[in-house]
Amino acid sequence: MKTARRNKIKKPVSQKAVFGIAFAIFCVYAAFILFFFLFAFLIAIKENNRAFLEDQIAARLFSFPAKPTLKHFAEAFSEWTVIDGETTYLTMFFNSVWISILGPLISAFTTASVTYVLVFYRTGYTKWLYKLGVFFAILPLYGASGAMYKLVTDIGIIDSPLMFLTNISLFGGNFFYFYAFYKAISWQYAEAAFIDGANHWQVYLKIMLPLLIPGATALYIMGVISTWNDYANIILYWQSYPTLAYGAYAYSEIAKYNANNPAYFAGVLISIVPILLLFAAFQNTIMEKVHIGGLKG
Repeated sequence: MKTARRNKIKKPVSQKAVFGIAFAIFCVYAAFILFFFLFAFLIAIKENNRAFLEDQIAARLFSFPAKPTLKHFAEAFSEWTVIDGETTYLTMFFNSVWISILGPLISAFTTASVTYVLVFYRTGYTKWLYKLGVFFAILPLYGASGAMYKLVTDIGIIDSPLMFLTNISLFGGNFFYFYAFYKAISWQYAEAAFIDGANHWQVYLKIMLPLLIPGATALYIMGVISTWNDYANIILYWQSYPTLAYGAYAYSEIAKYNANNPAYFAGVLISIVPILLLFAAFQNTIMEKVHIGGLKG
């Protein structure tokens, strides 16, 4: 038998040029991002804060220190104390974890549940809710932070885990994605389950929701990363639960007055490690397209 050889398809010159230009742009962008990581690392391994200030005066911050040291990475755990001087780096790390995980999870689950009802339980009321969701999506709601702050203060949920109640929303950021996903799923899955004796909750939790999870994972991971890096909402609503993002902001204000700058940059580098690991673990899920299947036959 002769082995069949695949003919190589030659790409047009214009396509090669476009890919080449795009590749060059992304290389420059990657180098731009890596520059700041290297810059922070070079400051973090300086001998002490005096060496940092001397290099700052001499305008040679981006230079390898004469006496590099890694001790500041250990010092960051004791230097990063905010608010009452007792909130440690590990405490802020723990707060970052549970706030970043639960907030986007509650938001995604409630939005997924609402869109499921809007798609498969069509009534005049659900049609009206969908139109309301479209209206809120296109309505610019700028300047609502003041009203939001007064509301959560008046009902007594500010600065407590009860703030997660604000993540429960009919129309979250993933509203249209979840709605489109459910529209592409055949109701025959549910009908087959009903024949086997399943109820509506079982159909949703055991059939429909698991179908959504693979595609929704990428959106959830991006929500976790966004929450991990958010310090503004922590300052406003979660002051008793400071996160690493808030700690970086608070310590940067202290660093202006000759604090331990190498320890500050060391702490910042440590704080981004979990996010880099998370992105590395789910990069294919985040970058690839979401494929939606259906019934065959």
